[in-house]
Amino acid sequence: MNKTKHNYFFRFLTTMRLLDRVIIVILSLIILLLVATSIVFSNMMFDFIRIQTEKLAIQTAKNIAGLPAIHQFVAHEERHPELQHLLLKFSLNTDAAYIAIANKAGTLIAHSHGESSTKELINPYLHLSLERGSSYVYRYTQNSKRFISGNAPIVDSSENIIGLVSIGYPVDNAMVITRPYLENSIFHLFLFIIIGLGASIIIAKGVKSAIFGLEPGEIATLFQVRTAIIESIRAGVLATDNNGIITLANSNAENMLESKKEELTAQPIETLFSKRLIHRALHDGVCIYDAEKTVQGVVMICNIVPLTFQDTIQGVVVTFSKKDEIDLIANELSQATRYSEILRAQTHEYSNRLHAIAGMIQTQDYDGVLDFIANETIDHKIIVRTLTDTVDDQALRSLLIGKYMHAKELKIDFSIDPESSMNNIPPTISRHELITILGNLIENAFDATKRSANDAKVQLTMSDFGDLIFEVEDSGPGVAPEMAKTIFERGTTTKTESDHGVGLYLVHQALLSLNGSVSIEQSKLGGARFTVIIPKLDEDSHETD
Repeated sequence: MNKTKHNYFFRFLTTMRLLDRVIIVILSLIILLLVATSIVFSNMMFDFIRIQTEKLAIQTAKNIAGLPAIHQFVAHEERHPELQHLLLKFSLNTDAAYIAIANKAGTLIAHSHGESSTKELINPYLHLSLERGSSYVYRYTQNSKRFISGNAPIVDSSENIIGLVSIGYPVDNAMVITRPYLENSIFHLFLFIIIGLGASIIIAKGVKSAIFGLEPGEIATLFQVRTAIIESIRAGVLATDNNGIITLANSNAENMLESKKEELTAQPIETLFSKRLIHRALHDGVCIYDAEKTVQGVVMICNIVPLTFQDTIQGVVVTFSKKDEIDLIANELSQATRYSEILRAQTHEYSNRLHAIAGMIQTQDYDGVLDFIANETIDHKIIVRTLTDTVDDQALRSLLIGKYMHAKELKIDFSIDPESSMNNIPPTISRHELITILGNLIENAFDATKRSANDAKVQLTMSDFGDLIFEVEDSGPGVAPEMAKTIFERGTTTKTESDHGVGLYLVHQALLSLNGSVSIEQSKLGGARFTVIIPKLDEDSHETD
């Protein structure tokens, strides 16, 4: 039965709201503290009054023992009514329960209550006064009543002990004196309990507000969900406090940094990432995205976002991934885009050719059909053979084939200088950046030729002797000198449409990553000539902040 009640009580507590539980705990502590304080205070008060009663009993006994009239009665050992009357008067004035006088032999001479049933004073410590002349306190119980007895020797003028005075005070008097204090303390006890109840409600609501009104079970669920989300992120995740000390790391961060969580946590984030970027995020509240940084010898792409609460920066969250993994994804996406563009251009161009062949067949011009097919095959074989001999990188070769087919669709004469060579591209040069540069320059040249009245021509020259050099020329209107300085800025364009001004900006950003340069000159075709120079850097000399 007791076990069932205990289980029920436990279930009752666990199903209560956090607000109620906090109130109960705080209020219980307050009541326990107040009750304990009241008990200690009451005991201290009782002890204080008891000690004062003991001092009063001894002092009163000494005062009575020093009266000459008492000496006279004790010296003659007379049981005189006047002595009993005198003791009764003293007991009333001092609130004593009794006053007794005994001779040197311990025999009662007088008692404030009249004749006593005993002839001798019952006190096991009489010798302390009658033999040694000491004053002392004796506590005893008689008829279920407790007394404090003060005893003092009676000494005559010759310094001889002739008797003693014993005065008693009931212990109940001390309780009577302390009762008002106890009643007052009980009143204050209930007053403080009410105040404590109000304070506990305020504190409980403050705690509830600080945890956004969530219950412990909900907090535990959110914590588990948060942990699962962080661990499911393929990027490395680190979080810090407002001092930049790492407080959280997911398993992917452990793997990328080749460190355990115990080693990562409690160390400054600045030991891993750029101090300048961390300072901007942690102190200035600046969000930093796609920053390329070297962490423990590995190039990482990282995002640093400040964690703010009530307009105060509480720390930063850093997510990072290996650059080679991102480059691999970008490469795959770029290749898919190029292949899609090639297929689209070929589909459109071959549809036109098939329509032409169908028309020739319907007109029974069979010789024309054979000549047309032969010419088309020769053109395609020539460009494929040229690019195979000129470019050994498959991704770059696929891009140029796609641009060639796209040029034919646009009726643009796109040619590659037969003296070109691009068979020695260092592995340290990003193919993704290279394709971004060349693809946007060629596409920009195509757009320029369409806005010119001249014959649409675009020529590409490549050289890998020394540095990598690319020259893209077009027969377009060219670039005005005043635009040459700003043409690589985002949004700058010579076109009237609003969705341009990005291609050359991407070229400039890619060249910054490769430490390359670009220049603009007048082309012999009548338009502009963009010359790109990309140095062949060794991997060790490629510095990354």
